[in-house]
Amino acid sequence: MYVGLRGEHPDDAGALAEKVADRDGRTAANQNNLGIARLRAGDPAGARKAFMTAIDRDPTLPGPYYNLAILEKYYVFDDAAARQWFGAYRSRAHDDPDSLFGALGGTPSAAAEKGARP
Repeated sequence: MYVGLRGEHPDDAGALAEKVADRDGRTAANQNNLGIARLRAGDPAGARKAFMTAIDRDPTLPGPYYNLAILEKYYVFDDAAARQWFGAYRSRAHDDPDSLFGALGGTPSAAAEKGARP
């Protein structure tokens, strides 16, 4: 799924994500991938639902928190919520492939740093 989203034909990844989620949507990773595909398709509400489902299924998986920070920052334009989600992500992982830390002013919220869910 990741290769489809980051590969040469990312538009085809949405259909693939839908098929995978329909067939085996039980895993947090598949829900996270579905959220990415929905976000790329311009469906932030559908993406949020998939990311939240991923978190409910595996709260230790960092990706959905990072992706929710992207959703809040660039689709909903809520920097405070983005900082909270990014802080929740940072309590689980530290990679920052989209440079969100700098885009959010370099300070995730203190509550989120402790892993609190916004």
